[in-house]
Amino acid sequence: MRIYTKLLALLIVALTFSIAAATASANRLSVSEEDFEVIWPEANDLNFTAGGNTVECSVTLLGSFHRRTIQKIIRSLIGTVAHAVVGDCDNGTAVIDGRPPWHLTYEGFRGTLPNITGVRLLLRNYRFTINHTASGAICLTNAGRNAAGTAIVGASGLITGLTAERVPPTDMDDVGASFLCDLAGSGAFEGTGIVTDLDGSLITIRLI
Repeated sequence: MRIYTKLLALLIVALTFSIAAATASANRLSVSEEDFEVIWPEANDLNFTAGGNTVECSVTLLGSFHRRTIQKIIRSLIGTVAHAVVGDCDNGTAVIDGRPPWHLTYEGFRGTLPNITGVRLLLRNYRFTINHTASGAICLTNAGRNAAGTAIVGASGLITGLTAERVPPTDMDDVGASFLCDLAGSGAFEGTGIVTDLDGSLITIRLI
């Protein structure tokens, strides 16, 4: 009986230490590469929708994480988008007005530890002018706005894509004689881009 009691006590102690170690290790994330590229190709455009009108564009973002180890602290600055290019568009055009660098912050994760299925990010202070040809609407996203996205994490920690989220919405101003943007009130980005390093290889992200 005493042996059983001692074994049980040792098991409880070991379990307590393992839980504590797991909790401590869950405070950080590790990415395999500092530099990254996100592409929404023509076959899977980044969409900007407002008031029922949608402009679809291929977009490329180039950036880097400040370091490969990321503290899981909400709103902490973890990286920068240094370069952005808008390619061909359908239903209109899009022009970058606020040139990068844009800041990237950590906003939490999806899933249940230790199995993360997504990492929520916020892109800060971007600015675009969106021109929807059919309606004549010319919308300028307000300066200082933020765009949310989720890095989708698959098997073995591979980042399989970056999905633009509709929340928070993007406030807009009209340009020139356009008035439809004010009527719409706000718009949203949608679409999932491909995330790789600068050599085209997938990036992994893991708890450490």
